[in-house]
Amino acid sequence: MTTGYRDGKPEIGQEHCAFRSINAVKEFLKIIHVKESDATDFWTIHGELVRDEGGPDGLVIKVEAFERLKL
Repeated sequence: MTTGYRDGKPEIGQEHCAFRSINAVKEFLKIIHVKESDATDFWTIHGELVRDEGGPDGLVIKVEAFERLKL
């Protein structure tokens, strides 16, 4: 099972792009000038790796489970 992190609530059974790590999420927030404390719509997703497109946000995961990420 692969774990990733994404913005926007995922759906079970759907494929979603995801960040590889929490640090990649934090770097993304810096780029878009959002404080970690204001980032409330990020999720940890678990599921089957569909493909790896490379880069910090290059995972594509078919979601089997998810939970809200608390930064």
